[in-house]
Amino acid sequence: MRDLRTIAALLALAAAPAFAAADAASADAAPQALPPAFDEVDDVPMPDPDLWSRIRFGFALEPLDSPLVAEQEDWYASRPDYIKRFVDRGSLYLHYIVEQVEKRHMPTEIALLPVIESAFTPKAASRAKASGLWQFIPSTGKNFGLKQTWWVDKRNDIMAATDAALSYLERLHEQFGSWELALAAYNCGEGCVSRAIAWNQKHGLPTDYLSLTRLPPETRAYVPKLMAVKNIVLSPATYGIAIQADGTIKFDSAKFQAALASDPAGTVAAVQTIASRVQAVSATASDPVTGTVTASISSQQTQITNDQSAVSNWTTMLAAKRKLLTAQYTALVTTLGQLQNEQNYLTQQINAMNPSSSN
Repeated sequence: MRDLRTIAALLALAAAPAFAAADAASADAAPQALPPAFDEVDDVPMPDPDLWSRIRFGFALEPLDSPLVAEQEDWYASRPDYIKRFVDRGSLYLHYIVEQVEKRHMPTEIALLPVIESAFTPKAASRAKASGLWQFIPSTGKNFGLKQTWWVDKRNDIMAATDAALSYLERLHEQFGSWELALAAYNCGEGCVSRAIAWNQKHGLPTDYLSLTRLPPETRAYVPKLMAVKNIVLSPATYGIAIQADGTIKFDSAKFQAALASDPAGTVAAVQTIASRVQAVSATASDPVTGTVTASISSQQTQITNDQSAVSNWTTMLAAKRKLLTAQYTALVTTLGQLQNEQNYLTQQINAMNPSSSN
């Protein structure tokens, strides 16, 4: 009977989930190797030697002659910590947004609009139920294909919301004929701007943005806010602010090690993909002013090469451990199979000695 209890315990051990625990933990733990809101490595744009110079180069809106601009400049200039926060957050998404703005031949001031809307906070929410980087209200979001359910809110999806916002702004620009009026309509709605224009037309007044005194106070300050941010980006030193020219993505060692531990193979693939893209860029990319390959790309290549070496060592070690565990598991299964055969034989012997127990 003691042998039978031992066999039963071993069979119970074989059925336990302990042998699958390591693989399950690896499958459940998702790596954090990419910036938030990007699902694939290829969706992450390569960094620029100076993203801010690229943005400045694309500025196209005329200066706004309004005291409201100066007021907003003073507000931002007196809050350097606030500027640092939105610059740090914006560095995760600005490369992508600027690319999309340039593809549509829109002024790059548009890429700074999330500063006004959300300070580059992807899940920002307002009392008016607006949400996301571009602050879509539910109805406008649905009109531009941003699905909103209990499970998902595409207004918080950086790529989907950016595409929707730029499409909306393009449509508003076509409707009103100026970017200033399009931006005003983005803030308070087409009907709001149309009514303000109609009132001015009725009274024989100009219908440019600054002349629309019937706009809500928030909307009258909206474009000046954007122009103030533009002016600070255009000449930060004038306002006593230092915005770093470096447009690179910082390497986070802790996140890399966490991703490596949870998904070595996936992290290896991600690093190799990024490395190949950096190599392609370094072979052709040059600074538009000096014509020289930037040092930042070379530095990132060196970092990635070091990371690849670390990943290779981890992968080799993991493969050896898996091979050992597989051999041990195979041996255990074989042993358990033999024990089960012995149990069946012993059961038959017991039944033969006690015929009544088999009835």
